[in-house]
Amino acid sequence: MKNVQAFQKQLAARKIQANYRRIDNLKEVKQAIVAERNRIHKLAGIRYSHCKDLSDEIRLTPAPCDYSPSTFPRDMAASTVEFKRALHTMTTSYLLASKCKTDIMIDADINALEQSPVEAVIE
Repeated sequence: MKNVQAFQKQLAARKIQANYRRIDNLKEVKQAIVAERNRIHKLAGIRYSHCKDLSDEIRLTPAPCDYSPSTFPRDMAASTVEFKRALHTMTTSYLLASKCKTDIMIDADINALEQSPVEAVIE
């Protein structure tokens, strides 16, 4: 009888330790996600400070459709053309996706994650 009770206590202790390990892991993941969000905000702040320069650059550089082999200068390497096309697409989509500083798409998900307790995720 004592062996059964001791075994049940050990089993319960293992389950509790496993839950605590899971909670610690989720807290680490949560911290990493929040740190990544903060990094995105920092990069977005830098990008917004240069937003006018970027929009001027976008207006001055040809659109991706203007980079056909017959229209780009002969002295421009194909890799440069590809880079400019990718840069143009990226900056244009970024400026269209985030109209203002408060409109960063990851924020809603991160705010929900920050407000939910980790223990609730496990149950």
